[in-house]
Formats: sequence, C-alpha cells, structure tokens
Amino acid sequence: MGCEVSETSFKNKKYFSPAYSVISTSEASSNLSRFDGIRYGYLAEDYDDLNDLYKKTRSIGFGEEVQRRIAMGMYYLGSSFDRKIYEKALTARKLIVDELEKSFESFDIILSPSATSLPEKQFSNTLGTVGNFTQGDYHVLANLIGSPAISLPMNEGIGGSVQLIAKKFDDQKLLSIANRFFEEVR
Repeated sequence: MGCEVSETSFKNKKYFSPAYSVISTSEASSNLSRFDGIRYGYLAEDYDDLNDLYKKTRSIGFGEEVQRRIAMGMYYLGSSFDRKIYEKALTARKLIVDELEKSFESFDIILSPSATSLPEKQFSNTLGTVGNFTQGDYHVLANLIGSPAISLPMNEGIGGSVQLIAKKFDDQKLLSIANRFFEEVR
C-alpha cells in the first residue's frame, strides 16, 4: 500500500493486562457505586431494609461479569492495601504511555494482533476468566494510553483480527489507513 513497515517491540508489554485489569476494575467499582437503585439504575421491588435494597438492586441489576469486576476493584482499592496496587498500576500505565509516545515519534500507526490466540468456537469458553483477561494484552493498550484504535478482521480461513493504533487525536488518519488496509486484505 506504499507504507514503510518496521518491526518494534514493547519492553513494558508484560504490564498491559495487569495494569488495565487493576485500573479498569478499580474505576468501575468507584463509578458504579452511584447505581444504588435510589438515585440511578435498577430498583429492586421487594426488600426489607436499606442493606437488603442495595444487595438485591446490585445483585439483580448488574450481571455476573460486572459484579466480578466491581468486587475486584473494591479489593484493589480496599483499605488493607491502602490503594498501593492501584497506585502501582497507575505507575505502570505511565511507563506504557511514555514508551508508546516515544514509538509514535517513529511510527504513524502501530499494527498488532487483536488477541494473543485465535478465536474460540462459538459458545466455547476454554480460557476461563483469567484467560479472558490475558487475551487482552494487545487490545487493552489503546485504552491504557488513551489512543484511538480499530480492529479489522483478517482472512476468513484463519479468522482473528489485527489492530491499528494511532497516537492521540489522530483519529482521521487511523480511519483513513484502516479503510485502505481493509480494502487491500479482504
């Protein structure tokens, strides 16, 4: 397509998923606390007291995965840790942001896999919860650094997808390159 392609690697890749997991679940826990059924969100109909209202509202109003992420976030922000895990994750994110900003001095777009393995068959979950988190090594990157990204399907024989990531505020360049790339590979 007329692009110059160079290979690169990220020395802080091992922090992508752990930092994302801690930061996103901590922020979800904090942000979703307002959904108590009184001010925002689902309101349970049958309850005995305020504690029962909160328990039923959140048990019924939030799905299993959301509840799991809220619980993890509460754990990371809990007083027994004094927010140390969350603060370490923020430090890791800063290392990742600095490394990627340096990469964008040399690259317009970063091309990476979207996941660390090929997609599973429909209705199969051989990875489990932890495996699902580690599948995000690449696609959590854009969320951590605040950059625009897009995943594009690859050929139908293998399946899977690739991800294009641009530097902050280069959305138009990203979409233009993604469109050209998609037209070429399909």
